[in-house]
Amino acid sequence: MREILSRNLMPAALDRPVWRVVVPALWVALLLALAPYQSLTRDLWTDEAFTVSYTAYSSPATVLADVSKNEETPPVYFIAAWLWSRAVGQSEVSLRLLSLLFGAVAVAVLASAARDWLPAADASLAGYLLAVLTPVGLYVVTARSYALMLLMAAICTVAFERLYRRPSDRAALIGYGAAMAVFCLTSYFAAAFVAAHNLIWLIALLRRRADWRPRLVGWSAAQIGIGLVVLPWLPSLQYQFKAAQFVTDTAQITAAEYFWQAYSLLAVPPSSMLWMAVWLPLTVLIWALVAIGLRSSGAANGGLVLRAFAVPAVAQLLLVIWMQAAAWRYLTILLPGAVIAVAAGAGALRRQSPRLGQVVIVVLVAGMLIYRLTGVLAPNTARSWPELIGVVEQQADPAHDLVLMHPPWEQRTFEYYYRGPAIQLRGAHNYDDFFMGEGHSFSTPWTTAEALEATRGSRRVWLFYYQTSGIEPLQLPYRELNRWASGKLTLVLYEVGA
Repeated sequence: MREILSRNLMPAALDRPVWRVVVPALWVALLLALAPYQSLTRDLWTDEAFTVSYTAYSSPATVLADVSKNEETPPVYFIAAWLWSRAVGQSEVSLRLLSLLFGAVAVAVLASAARDWLPAADASLAGYLLAVLTPVGLYVVTARSYALMLLMAAICTVAFERLYRRPSDRAALIGYGAAMAVFCLTSYFAAAFVAAHNLIWLIALLRRRADWRPRLVGWSAAQIGIGLVVLPWLPSLQYQFKAAQFVTDTAQITAAEYFWQAYSLLAVPPSSMLWMAVWLPLTVLIWALVAIGLRSSGAANGGLVLRAFAVPAVAQLLLVIWMQAAAWRYLTILLPGAVIAVAAGAGALRRQSPRLGQVVIVVLVAGMLIYRLTGVLAPNTARSWPELIGVVEQQADPAHDLVLMHPPWEQRTFEYYYRGPAIQLRGAHNYDDFFMGEGHSFSTPWTTAEALEATRGSRRVWLFYYQTSGIEPLQLPYRELNRWASGKLTLVLYEVGA
């Protein structure tokens, strides 16, 4: 932070080559220093439990088969997690550390590349912002693909910008094609980048017609190469789309939800109304700087902000609206471009009005750090699952008892923590088997009648209920023997009557 402030408060500071190495390393160190390490040992949440379960398989082929049944995501992250687990183990901590590694590399890539496009102070600000963003802090300790999506978005942004500036460079073309192919097999939201980059390239062809033929041929070859790499996954993609209608909440999402998720792209809203007084002016300032960056993009940096952020952002928002997918994690891929836009806007403001620009940058740098440090991202340290599963391990009769999971997709969470003898489980080990094969509704996965049928023949039922939005507790018409609660998790023991 001192480096950013000194460069903005002392415009005559020398741009030493050593800063090209030192500054990205500083921002990586800042990301690692701010990471909520207490959350590394917290309970697995549902999707993480599926990730961990894939690492138990003996071969990548088995991983791919299970991923195609239970995910709406391509396989690169899960294969990477499987390979990582061969070296460091299958614990929730080790797999979350993989995401932290991806996040650190993303900051290094973005901070290093930004120096090629922006003045030193602006590039430093972009790297700093990516390191302190609250969404990044959430996802770098999550055993899912979000941090890898962030990394691939940064790599593809860099690769496309280098190709755009050197369209005849064969190495840049191959690098872009390879990076985008990996991105497409990491997240289906890479389609937004593909669409945005094709649009930008088409406009460039129309504007510079002198050498359009070789640029069109090279670009087309890269797109064909990307398609050929993705082609083997298409049968699994088709199956996932078929299964998605059974395992997706079809409730309509309002325009207001999309607006607020886009608005809070760079700063997750606080849980306390007290911090709204910090969050609201901070986000207003951020978007004002984005607007300034867009306005000055053509003159200051040859349209960088449009290519890195504006066009991909429009494509991504249209994609999530079409898919009816409303969640901050789906906008993760926009973060590298967004910090470039903010930094470019801050630099433009500083050049137009030095004193005001310096004040704004100081407020932004300090405000983002304070917002990150003051408990807005309070670490989650819950260990409810091991605690209550321990009760089952000590008291259950595996020969006559049954464990019912509600919601049913928590079954793999139970399977990860359970260390007792084999016991009957009723839930969704596989999404497609439970929702497609057995015909359960995703919005009301267990009805009382279905639960009674599932527990028929047991003497006692251990009901695990994890409090989830939209899923009401399940009341069984059996005699309740005992009840335990920890955090959002409740365990009820029933005796089944004659």
